[in-house]
Parts: sequence; structure tokens; C-alpha cells
Amino acid sequence: MRILDVNNNYSPTGGGVRTYHDAKLRWFREESAGDDYAFVVPSDRFDLSRDGRVSVYHVPAVPLGGSGYRFIVSPRQLARAVDDFAPDLVEVGSPYVLPALLRRTRAGRAAATVGFYHSDVADTVVRPLVRRLGFEEPGVAAASRHFGGVYAAMTATFGASEFVLEKLAAAGVTRLFHTPLGADVALYGPSFRSGDWRRSVGADDASVVCLFLSRLSREKGVDLLLDAWGPISEALAPRRARLVVAGHGPLQARVDAFAAARSDVTVLPYLASRADVATAYASADVFLSLGALETFSLSTLEALVSGAPVVAPDAGGAGEQVARLRPELRFAADRSESLAAACVAAANLTSGERAELASVARRAASWSRVFARHRELYERVHSAYTAQDLSALVAADGWHRAPLPSADGPP
Repeated sequence: MRILDVNNNYSPTGGGVRTYHDAKLRWFREESAGDDYAFVVPSDRFDLSRDGRVSVYHVPAVPLGGSGYRFIVSPRQLARAVDDFAPDLVEVGSPYVLPALLRRTRAGRAAATVGFYHSDVADTVVRPLVRRLGFEEPGVAAASRHFGGVYAAMTATFGASEFVLEKLAAAGVTRLFHTPLGADVALYGPSFRSGDWRRSVGADDASVVCLFLSRLSREKGVDLLLDAWGPISEALAPRRARLVVAGHGPLQARVDAFAAARSDVTVLPYLASRADVATAYASADVFLSLGALETFSLSTLEALVSGAPVVAPDAGGAGEQVARLRPELRFAADRSESLAAACVAAANLTSGERAELASVARRAASWSRVFARHRELYERVHSAYTAQDLSALVAADGWHRAPLPSADGPP
């Protein structure tokens, strides 16, 4: 099969979307047999590189300020790559303009399409905009209907959490598949715990290090973090709690000012090295995943496989992962006292409980397992498209669920 990925949400300096596509490129290069795979990268120029049966097309795209992201907006430039590759199936990773552009290419006429719902656009992008304009709920409802129509027009839609699949089903999308993401289980693990790293952030062996590693933005829960750190620190007072914040983003100045006023907070720059991230995960005692609108939260899974107990809200993809493994580590979204209680519960886990948590998470985390299942689903979607009968892609109970291990045992 000839499989093509295109995603305007990809950036070489991005987060979860970049991790997903980079891991996928490696899998098709090293493990997939019999497929031709290509990835379209928004870029400042047109370029093509090939490595065996894997191709990467760099397509000219419009820069989005200084964010590091670019948007492909030219149907001619996209068609140059798509028509050259001639895919059997296209995975579309962003819903803004790419679906319309693809309809004007060869793929729009002769390929199955899979939409991957990587971003909760209606709530994370549209809601903050329309709130300021005074028509929040009607605006969000209109956005949900629009993007629901975009995904409903595709052959099938993938979602990494049941949280987002519920939203898609409510918007009228029917051909839905639960497709959780993975983690590099060779890179991340408890063995990377480092006493030197802990000392470098002002902690000792007896301290409780709470790690917040994320984009410093409102949707990631930075406001909640700064409001709640006082209660968290007090709840963990006998253990000398220390907050470590790593990342960058629009709320950087507020985080820096908060840290300057406290002696128990350390701010690190954006960690570009995956090895540095692995050390931070494994060396933390509690990982704080505070966004309530995560479509999956790769950082949550990476922290779990690293042996760091994760505290997450009772909503969103992060909370969904935690609920399956350690439900007592969820907190009521936006409630500081609930967050503090969950942090205490996480800090009180024994070394054996932490090891078991990491072991269960690792059973499902392998990217090899993830992409092997994706490949099976691509075949299923392509076959239904070729037969011109999509009824087999509709699940009786909303969506096709992924087999996942839980704290009670394997699937």
C-alpha cells in the first residue's frame, strides 16, 4: 500500500505531533515491510528525500509568526507532492485547510482518507477567541458542527482517546477508531533516574520533586499550577516539595516571576534533547499533567513508562490514561485542594507500586505495537473504500476500541 501523511500541525520543534510523525517515519523505515510511505512537511522550500521506500516531501508553507509552525495553503504546491507520490491512502493530521486542498489533488479523487484528530480545535482554539467576543457557546457549537462535517466527509477518523471520540460522535462522525499513541520504551524508563539531576534542581533524596514539563500556555494548566502550588507545597511540607517547570510559551514571564518569588521553584528552559527529557521524567517523584482538554497527552504516557506517577484532571486524554492505571491520582479539574490531595497520593506510592505502574504502562506504549495496529486499520479502511462500502467501518457502540492493558492485567 502507498500511505501518505500530511499535517499542518507538524513542526520540527513541536511537541506531541512531531513525536508521533518522527516515530512513524522510523517505524516505516525500520519495521514495515511491503509499503511505500511518504510524509509531507510544511517548509520554506520544495524538496524531496528518499530512504528506501520512505519519502519526505518538504512543501512551501506560510510561516505562523515566530511560532516555528507553517501552514500549507497552496493547492498547487501540495499537489506537486501528492500527485508525484500517488497514494492509496492519506492520513490528514489537521482539519483547517488541508482537507479542502487535498480534494484538488489526485488523492482527492483516488485515495481513501483518514483524519487523525490531534487537536481539540473547538475548545482549545475557538473557545478562547469567541469568549472575548461574547458568544462563547454558540461559537463553540458552530465550530464543532463545522469540524464534525470535515471529519465525517473522510473515509474514517482516528482519535487517540475516548474523550475526543465522544466529541466526534456527538458532532455526527460515525466511522471512528480508538488509536492511542505510544512512547519510546528504549529511551524512557525508571533506570534513567539521576541523583545529579535532582541536586541540580535543588532537591535531595528525601525531597518530593513535582515536574511540570509542557508548553507554558493556559490550556496546559499553567494558571492552575501557579494557583495550586502553595496548597501542594503545604500538603507535602514534611517531605520538602520542590516544583520544577520545564518548557517555554506565552506565559513564560508569569512563570519566571512566580519562581523568583519562591525558593521552592526551579524553572528550566525548553528541553530540546530527548535524553534530557528522559532524565527529568525518571528523576521526578510526581509528574503534573494539568490540561483538561488533552486529546491524548504523550508526556503523560512518557512519564508513566519512566516510572513517574502522573497526577491528571478527571477530564481529557491525560486523565483517561491515569484513570485506567491509578484512578486515585486524578483530581477534580480546576480545584487546587483536589490537586494537592492527588499529589500527596502520588508521592506516597511505594517503590514497588511505582515499578508496577511503569510496567503496566510499558505494555501498551511501544510505538511498534501502535503502528502495527495503524497499518492493520489502514488496510481495513482502504478495502472498504475500494469496495465502495463503508458500512463495515461503523461500530455498533460508537467507535472501534483499542485493546489496552490496565492495572488489573493484560487486555
